[in-house]
Amino acid sequence: MRFAQLLPLLSLACPQVPIVRTPEAATTEPRFHWASPGLFDAYVPSDEELFLLDEGRLAVSTRHAFSIDYGPRGALASELQQQCPTDTLLDAVPWKSGLVCLLSDKYGNLRLEAGHAPGADPLPSPEHGLDPRIVEGSSHWVPAPRLAADGDTLVIFATPLIHRFEAGKWASVKLDLGDAQLLHHPDRALLVGHRLYLGVDKGEWGGQLIVADIDTGRATIASESWSGGPRQVHDIDRGPDGTIYVTCGLAHGGEASAVWTFDGTQWSRVLWSDSREGLGRLDVDTHEDSDGEPVFIRNSDEQRIAKVRESIVRHGSVTSVASMDLQALAFDDEERPCVLSHDLGLLRQEKTGDWIWLTPGWPREGAWVTDLAFVGKKAVITSRDAGVIIVDLQTLAVERVRMH
Repeated sequence: MRFAQLLPLLSLACPQVPIVRTPEAATTEPRFHWASPGLFDAYVPSDEELFLLDEGRLAVSTRHAFSIDYGPRGALASELQQQCPTDTLLDAVPWKSGLVCLLSDKYGNLRLEAGHAPGADPLPSPEHGLDPRIVEGSSHWVPAPRLAADGDTLVIFATPLIHRFEAGKWASVKLDLGDAQLLHHPDRALLVGHRLYLGVDKGEWGGQLIVADIDTGRATIASESWSGGPRQVHDIDRGPDGTIYVTCGLAHGGEASAVWTFDGTQWSRVLWSDSREGLGRLDVDTHEDSDGEPVFIRNSDEQRIAKVRESIVRHGSVTSVASMDLQALAFDDEERPCVLSHDLGLLRQEKTGDWIWLTPGWPREGAWVTDLAFVGKKAVITSRDAGVIIVDLQTLAVERVRMH
């Protein structure tokens, strides 16, 4: 998975063009403050991409894993110690009553660690295929395997093999895409019954959503049916009603970002952000002076907020929004889908089908966010800017999770 640090939009303007600033208007509506007092402390996992597991109660990276406790005095994270500190955590999924982790040692050897209920049998490894060095065509890169679990079934996808663990035994089949090819190794995996969803994100070079039968290996590229794209997959989720949600795209460079859903019959685009459409730049308005020269008028924070809300337009079952990178999706305590973006923070789809913006005051320059979960009425957000933060969606108050 790839993330790009977003630059302030204002820096894109020509330095010779005058910029007129407008005064701020007073407001009583809550505002999000990324750099509020006490948000930052001395410890931030340096240059790490944290992701959330177990409904926001675990935050993991390739080098650290933290258990997060949500107590009455605030949230506190405690680091979970690995058996070997030189191991790299490749992936982890909740399964049965514990967590299954896939790790690699410093020599590239892979192993599974699982925490089960007391008295459960230890989890064995597949008899073959868990050595990344045997992957076909991987002389220049070593892809990380992906884990997925549903019910009593655990799956490891290690290109090109699908390993399935059921009833105490492993079985392996090769991914079969027919005449098509795997564009890149998947960054995301979701198992629904015996159907494995694999999300590929190759940035500016595109992406794929692959749907495979874990019994036979036969697979299709579902994203080929997405008219108009985009296809870079960032997140795959299953909704409370069984609907599959896919967050994808690339907002910069003339690309688009979107949320697609699958109801078991067809794919539908429900949220759409295209940098080539809509209101254009949110930070400034452009006018001409008496000589016909452009003058950029910098919007106040309140004007920018109004412009973002103006950009949210519903067209039947599809809603278009201002240009943004949609990164992750999760469901709140009322089972409503919420999407997290670098540029604007959180949007939520109401029961009416309308999408609303939840985080006015999100920093103009964006934030390097990575994942999203909900604990009660609060959103848990991981980032490379500030580790883990918790946002009270009623007041927009922000709490920084202290890492220990």
